[in-house]
Amino acid sequence: MASARKQQAPRLPAPVRKAAPAAPPGRWSLLMPRQRALFYEQLARMLKSGLPAGAAMENVLRTPWPPALRAVAQDLSSQTNAGGALAEVLKRHAPLIDAFEAAYLEAAETAGTVSEGFGDLARRHWQAHEQLVRFAGKLVYPVCLLVAAAVLGPLHVAFAGDVAGYLGQVTRPLASLALGLGGAAWVALAPGTAPLRGRLYGLGTRLPFIAPMLRRLAIAQLGQLMASSFRAGLPASTVLGLAAAAMPDPEVAAACRAVEAGIQRGETVALGLSRHPEVFPHEFLSVVETGEQAGRLDESLGAASQLWQEDADRARDNLARVATGGLVAVALVMVALIILQIGLGIIGNVNQVLTQ
Repeated sequence: MASARKQQAPRLPAPVRKAAPAAPPGRWSLLMPRQRALFYEQLARMLKSGLPAGAAMENVLRTPWPPALRAVAQDLSSQTNAGGALAEVLKRHAPLIDAFEAAYLEAAETAGTVSEGFGDLARRHWQAHEQLVRFAGKLVYPVCLLVAAAVLGPLHVAFAGDVAGYLGQVTRPLASLALGLGGAAWVALAPGTAPLRGRLYGLGTRLPFIAPMLRRLAIAQLGQLMASSFRAGLPASTVLGLAAAAMPDPEVAAACRAVEAGIQRGETVALGLSRHPEVFPHEFLSVVETGEQAGRLDESLGAASQLWQEDADRARDNLARVATGGLVAVALVMVALIILQIGLGIIGNVNQVLTQ
């Protein structure tokens, strides 16, 4: 009986310590998913090895990180030396550390599994790196078609002897293509463009074909965050509050806030989620209800989130196919127009010769 009481005793909150002063922000840099994955992976490995947090951060600082990540590492080092919480550091480095990562690591820190939390984020960024490499590989064909269209289109100008005019006509589309690809990479990878990415995400949720894919991504993130938070022993209202702050999908975030308010009124998590069937799919509701009835909601969500993550990866691949397919269509249209232009030019020259 005594052991049962001991197991049912509520977890006491960790003492709040004064945060160390923030390190100066690092110079802007374009951070690839691979750099983030290596950063989180090294943090996870150092903390899991049993080193004290301060010594682990000093070892991490020896790696020549990009300026933005080095500022985070310096801030983490000063915070651990002061005995404060790592989650406080991550929150004040937004938008470099997004809301989902900060909330996820806050839950992991509460559970005493910070190394596993950093490892989970490293795996997520490695997956993002692999998807980026695959997407870049799919872009090679349409980009080559666009370059060929830009070079071959005004070729008749060079044949007429106007080399300067040909170079001028070729330079403009090639520069536009380079600016377009560079701008897309900047929007996708730069930490400071997070608000713009949020607006584009909101626009994507209004498109019939893309909206279901984005919703599956959001549900997968929600399942992972809820599993980690419940495993940490956080109360349900706090978990849904963290989820509302972390979700990129505005409808999912609003539904999480409504569920949080219902929990504060005494409702269960499953009942609150069931009030929003247009947001949460049936399989998600079923997992939550089963786990809540069994008293193992964290285990149910943790097992199901792996399946949802695979579904989210398939959704990302479908989005990449849509994007590359659109570029291929644009390139083929340009090539067809070039062929038509060359054909009309030949016909015009033949007519001119015949009339002379």
